[in-house]
Amino acid sequence: MDYLIEIGTEELPAGTTGQIANNFKDLFVNKLTEHQLTGFETELYSTPRRIALVFKNLPAQKAASQELIKGPGLSAPQTAIEGFAKKNNKQINDLLQIDGRYCLNKEIAALSLKDILKEALDFAISSLKGERWMSWGMGEYNFSRPARWLVSILDEEIFEIEVLGLQANNQTRVNRLLEAENANFNKYVKIDKVCNYVNILKNNLVEPSPMERSASILAQIADLEKKHNFKVQVSAELLKEVIDLLEWPLALIGNFNETFLDLPDFLTITVSTHHQRYFPCFSLDGKLLNKFIFIANCLPTAQKTVIEGNERVLQARLKDAEFFVQEDLKTPLNERENKLERMTFQKELAGDSTMKGKAERIKLIAQQFAPSEPDLYKAAVLAKCDLASSIVFEFPELQGLVGGFIAKKQGQNAAVFKAIAEQYKPLASGKELPETKIGALLSIADRADNLISLLSIGKMPTGSADPFALRRQTQGIIEILLAFEEELDLSLKQIAQIAYQALGQINKTENNFEKFFENIINFLKQRLIYVLSQSLNPDLVLAFTNSNSVLNLPLKELKHKIVSFEETVQNNKNTLINSLIGIRRIGRILQKENIQSENLQTSELKLNEEKKLFEAFEKQKNFQTWEELACLTEPINNFFEKVLVDDKENPKAKNNRKALLASILEKVNASFLEPDWDKLVNYLET
Repeated sequence: MDYLIEIGTEELPAGTTGQIANNFKDLFVNKLTEHQLTGFETELYSTPRRIALVFKNLPAQKAASQELIKGPGLSAPQTAIEGFAKKNNKQINDLLQIDGRYCLNKEIAALSLKDILKEALDFAISSLKGERWMSWGMGEYNFSRPARWLVSILDEEIFEIEVLGLQANNQTRVNRLLEAENANFNKYVKIDKVCNYVNILKNNLVEPSPMERSASILAQIADLEKKHNFKVQVSAELLKEVIDLLEWPLALIGNFNETFLDLPDFLTITVSTHHQRYFPCFSLDGKLLNKFIFIANCLPTAQKTVIEGNERVLQARLKDAEFFVQEDLKTPLNERENKLERMTFQKELAGDSTMKGKAERIKLIAQQFAPSEPDLYKAAVLAKCDLASSIVFEFPELQGLVGGFIAKKQGQNAAVFKAIAEQYKPLASGKELPETKIGALLSIADRADNLISLLSIGKMPTGSADPFALRRQTQGIIEILLAFEEELDLSLKQIAQIAYQALGQINKTENNFEKFFENIINFLKQRLIYVLSQSLNPDLVLAFTNSNSVLNLPLKELKHKIVSFEETVQNNKNTLINSLIGIRRIGRILQKENIQSENLQTSELKLNEEKKLFEAFEKQKNFQTWEELACLTEPINNFFEKVLVDDKENPKAKNNRKALLASILEKVNASFLEPDWDKLVNYLET
């Protein structure tokens, strides 16, 4: 049997329709699965006004079955056995004896498909949750938006149910534009069969499939690109939002006055995309054009009117943007700094909690990062000034870019204005990074101040809660350091310490960095492991971040050690594993003892194997490559084979031998960043 359920609503919030529909489907299907219904197919549809599920090849009923009910053991008291039998309306003689227990087979009656569907629908509706959920009636109905009609059809018949205060029938709504075109138009259309649902909607200008609407939009844009010889910038985020705004997409071209091309491209594009949901157009050589594509939900006869209306709206928006630019360029950027005193950075922060205080801290951090880079300091002085501009007030997502634009127009050199524009990159994990060293340092300074300032007042992320995006900001620091590994030698601890000292100097707070750093070590290591694991083997990343000392090193050293280990595994795995097994054995012997390598007395090394091991160790002053560990493999193996390390009869020799082993372990740990040798051996053995 085939079944259709459609919930018609007021306009659903853009960007959430797909998630609501998927959750509804999962809840519904899970309940069907609980009843052992199998072999059916499911189709999900959603538009701004409806969410629909179509089930094909459902069984007519759930067949009768038996369930084995386990009771008390055979040796249980008679009263317990009698109680079990009575509870299930059986005599003791009717009970089965299975695996030392009294049992019985409970008959489960057949259940009709209608009963199962009703239960599944009630469960899905009552369990469905989401953001900005609404209530109506007397508060007894809850959904994303108020429900207005309900379709429920089993094959060709109406399956009468009541949901969200609506009685189901076989009448769905057509495209709103058809409803509005003629006051006497019948806005309802009958679904005669489940299998005709999609075609009936399409015939009434409703494409119920989000994927089909997306494909239609992209195909129409491609046709316009070919016809007009330009390229259209289509972002996945904007496309997803537009899909949820209409039921019958029609791609149209609009134009705006060429004079607005004098505005910075990022401003024109933001006005078009973020505020109007238009797709900007570019020439084949990448220049922004005074054209835009928008996706309408209109009838063909209304195209001209719709285009003119959208052009007027965009013209007005761009005129406002032009005015803001003209006004902002009248004031030197650095003169806006005093206005930062009226902006709060974080009210709980002791001392200066304003954006002015943050700006001062960024200057100090930048100076410590690169005292010989005057352009970095200039960029730091101007970095936050655009927050007091009219453009950023109207378009806050353009902070940084606006500052870079104004700085350029007001005569700052390229290094300065590019750094200001890049200070917020990357905007998310994996997104575009700063292109310049000055921009990279300024971005790190900004993120480091955010991180240390907020962590100093207890804003550590917990679970999934990270309201200040500190995980993302820390990951951004790490990604930048890795990208600029040849130019930046900063360690995470060094960055944290510089930011902490700036906080203490500007905000007059307590200065106990080591105590503070202890509380954030695990947080920093978790972010470091996460970022490195995106490009390197996660098992090796865990092994090489075993020690907290990795936070004291430039990340390029850590990355180099991991990469060189992988290369050695590829080229010389057998030799490497033999070397590491010996080092691991030393580590296991010493792991619970505090043996000092300084206590080694070479004159007390009497046995030949002791001497040979010491000679091999002394010959290798430090280890540059993993292959060099091979020189210790044979001496270590001979030492453990012939020498009793834990010689209880000779405590002096025992301590000296352990001091020798401690010396070896200390040197290899220093050379290879104190990895987890167990994890490295396990990695090689798998």
